[in-house]
Amino acid sequence: HRYQGSAGKAQENTYRWLEPVLKYFDDIVFTHDKTSVHSDFFVEDNLGNYDALVAAGTKAFLINRPWNHKVDNRNRIDSVKDFTDAVREHTLGLAMV
Repeated sequence: HRYQGSAGKAQENTYRWLEPVLKYFDDIVFTHDKTSVHSDFFVEDNLGNYDALVAAGTKAFLINRPWNHKVDNRNRIDSVKDFTDAVREHTLGLAMV
């Protein structure tokens, strides 16, 4: 799943951003309440949304952006590749338990 809070250009930009890995997604959902649909993993750039996702039990990753660098105690990533690596590592770790 991929959730995006605002409509319009954000949808187009999201598709463009995910184009290299789009084949790995079952579906993409655009919604203001990102906790409204269950997701195992999530990439977010908004601190409030990140905190809400974590509180809802989602394994969230905060992608580094200029507007969210003030907080440093989050699961941070720099790119989609970092995200896929983190999910792979988490999934492999669970398989080994």
